[in-house]
Order: sequence, then structure tokens, then C-alpha cells
Amino acid sequence: MVKRKAYKATVTLEIAGGVVNGEWQEGRTDILPVKGHYNSATGARIIIRRNANGDEKQVSGYFFPGKKPKFEGNPIRLTVPGLEIDVPIICWDSYQSHSVINV
Repeated sequence: MVKRKAYKATVTLEIAGGVVNGEWQEGRTDILPVKGHYNSATGARIIIRRNANGDEKQVSGYFFPGKKPKFEGNPIRLTVPGLEIDVPIICWDSYQSHSVINV
């Protein structure tokens, strides 16, 4: 079996503002480090996924980080420095044994 290399990546999270203890807190961004495998989508099949806004986007690749960690906010961008990839996230699907980030 061919062993695939795991890459360190970062997911940029967009956290909305809100009222905390009676005071308005501005929205902010946060960084979530993840480790996993990246596969580019093949040209033979066109896969369409819906993002958080309901817009349909064509998938160009997949990142498999294992289990989806708990975090606050919406994931908006995936950066994999080892592969020079910096792309917007379409959606992050969770399954029983793993999760998939569609980009």
C-alpha cells in the first residue's frame, strides 16, 4: 500500500461579533491548525457542493484532517504551506470516523 504524506495546514475561522456581558464585541478571525492528507479533484467528474450561504461551487480538491475538531465560527480558508495551497473552503463534512474539507 502506498503511504501518503500528512501535511500541516491552517484553517482560517471567521467568528461573528455579538453582545458579551452587555457590551458589543467585534467579529474576528482565528487560526485552527490541522494535520491531514490533500487530494486534488480529478477532471473526469465534476462535483458540486453547497457552501454555508447556499451557493453551488465546484470542488477542486479535498483535505482529510481526521475527526472534525470543535471550534467557534465558520471555516473560510484552507492554507497548506507544504503544497503552496491557499483556497476558500466550500464546506466541511463530518462522518463517523473522519471529516472532509471540500475546497
